[in-house]
Amino acid sequence: MGKPANNNDVPTEAVSGATLLLLLLRMMWLAVAVEVVAIALGSWTLAAAIPIAMYLTLKFIQVPNTLEFVSNPTPLEFLLHGLLTPLYKRYKSGHALPVISSATHLQADPKAFEKYCELTGFKSVSLNAPGVAGSLFMQALNISMCGAIVAHPNFPFGALGLIHIRNTIRQTEEFSLAEPFYSNACVTAYRETDKGYEMDFVVDASKAKGEPVFWRCTSTLLYKCKTSLSKSSKQKKTPPPPVDTSVITDLFQASWTLAGNMGILYGNCSGDYNPIHLHPMPAQMFGHKRNIAHGMFTLSKSMAELNNKSPLSFPICIGNEWKLPLYLPAKSCQFEAHAVIDDDVKKASDGSEQSAPRNVGTTPSGYDADDALVTNAFSFCVSYDNGKPHLKGAVWSQPLSFA
Repeated sequence: MGKPANNNDVPTEAVSGATLLLLLLRMMWLAVAVEVVAIALGSWTLAAAIPIAMYLTLKFIQVPNTLEFVSNPTPLEFLLHGLLTPLYKRYKSGHALPVISSATHLQADPKAFEKYCELTGFKSVSLNAPGVAGSLFMQALNISMCGAIVAHPNFPFGALGLIHIRNTIRQTEEFSLAEPFYSNACVTAYRETDKGYEMDFVVDASKAKGEPVFWRCTSTLLYKCKTSLSKSSKQKKTPPPPVDTSVITDLFQASWTLAGNMGILYGNCSGDYNPIHLHPMPAQMFGHKRNIAHGMFTLSKSMAELNNKSPLSFPICIGNEWKLPLYLPAKSCQFEAHAVIDDDVKKASDGSEQSAPRNVGTTPSGYDADDALVTNAFSFCVSYDNGKPHLKGAVWSQPLSFA
């Protein structure tokens, strides 16, 4: 999926921390293997000693919260570790919510990018001139960096309970994926909600370490659990009013049919092998009736539809939120997009302002039709089964700068 690039200028402590984390993960899987053999052979003393030894190891070995990898570890390594996290990660109220970061140099695998573009539908792009396809593929390249954060002993939530609910990508200029780049991921901004805890994984990319950031992705994940706000979730929420499509004059539509093995195909080019996407059986273990499509796949396919119709320009912003899971196979998916329209603000009976939605997807934050800085703004959505919402978003262009 991504080729490692050399990284010779890194802090010793951060590199040692990354090495220690990988060693710890491999020790845990070795311990699981020995545990299985001990139980099979009836060696109950050894079987009882291994969990105690691993508990003491996790308790007393301190892994730094800042990690820097000399080469990019495989996503599969962190995925395997994610299967173990429910055994020892149980978030409790008052638990520390630390800032953890991981970084490395990355470079795209040409074959993986070619498969990605073929699968998602991007046309007339290349590794040297990837356009918006590169903006989205870079998020796939950073799966390992985010996986390292989740695998960190100080990260309080289990990997299998995390749900990707929102995403924002911003990029200042087109970047050739044939070139290596420096990536730094960080988890921060934990928020308590009625459904659990939200957290932002912010990933920055620059052409080299210390140079200006040209790409930033903010992925918001939700860990479902009871919180002090959970009682409010029992109150019935008023459904949003239907979109007023009568004012849309340029609606673009496309129909999709997604095969049952789409999760495997996307995993092969992105490195995201979360089991809920691969097969109905593991998906059912986590409460789904069948395996579900990758959210980043449906977002990428949405951007391919728009880009093929009218090439999207830089600087670019892509913001979206996922609503309902899209089960595979899917035969009745509908993609819709149009130029963003100003929402019509009306007064409700109690005097408060209510917005009558006039965009099928979302509206860029702070969007104003009279603002000359926001251009080429499109609202889009993906639905299935006659209107059930899966994804809503917007893409637009505006001047960008990163602190």
